[in-house]
Amino acid sequence: GGVTRDLMRVLRAASIIALTRGGDRILGPDVDQSLAEIRNQYNRFLTDDHFAILQKVAGRKAAGSSHVELDLIHALAILEYLNGEQWVDVHPMVKPLLDAWIRRQPKPGRKTGKKTRARRARS
Repeated sequence: GGVTRDLMRVLRAASIIALTRGGDRILGPDVDQSLAEIRNQYNRFLTDDHFAILQKVAGRKAAGSSHVELDLIHALAILEYLNGEQWVDVHPMVKPLLDAWIRRQPKPGRKTGKKTRARRARS
């Protein structure tokens, strides 16, 4: 899945990385570094609001028409697929970023042990 342009970007970056290290072929670590660099380009503009929307899109395989969702579609963080029927999903390069964001979110009902300002003021 994904975008052909991103595949070409991965190959180009991996080629440059391989040449920089003096290699005559692209190796797995070159591709891994290339993927990390491109993934970081997506990560630079994604906010918590974006990730919350991406989580919903990943679950329902559909996007709404809010400005945030349209921005994510235009930025290609959400991709539209037309194989049989129309559906959308999170870009494969963005999915690991979304998974990491989800892991960082507090679990519902779990106390963090931190006092809020209001609770500290009452104490």
